[in-house]
Amino acid sequence: GLVGRLLRQPRWVTVAAPRYLARAGTPTTAAELARHACLRFVGPNGKPRSLWFVDPATGSPVAHNVDGPLLVDQGERLLDAAIAGMGICQVLDLMVEEHLRAGRLVEVLGRYGAPGPEIHALYARERGRSPNVRVTVAFLAEVLGPTSERRSEPERRP
Repeated sequence: GLVGRLLRQPRWVTVAAPRYLARAGTPTTAAELARHACLRFVGPNGKPRSLWFVDPATGSPVAHNVDGPLLVDQGERLLDAAIAGMGICQVLDLMVEEHLRAGRLVEVLGRYGAPGPEIHALYARERGRSPNVRVTVAFLAEVLGPTSERRSEPERRP
């Protein structure tokens, strides 16, 4: 009895501070990350998350395992380390939009950015006509903002 509305299809972006890139160089392929200080996110399972890139030959997302000097279990701390010039990290685009605009971070390997996990609003079908649900879903859609990855389908059933 649930209805789902796709709010956003974020994209994985790989970023670093301009001063890190000035010091270490800018990678042009995912394979070159092996020569860089990769800052990694540790998931709830205690394992570092792989970095995701689109394979130019197939167009499919591919996971890359990298090593690095820092493992972090909070996304904001990962960004703090990248902004401080400690290395390269990968996060969802919605987390870094402001930092990219301000020039604190620069996207690298942008043409290889892979799609991230879809973000949906789920609600009970019978509640869909409720003004509170409609306003809340509309607010979430506005806050998450538009993205070129967004699909045109307004609703789908999970």
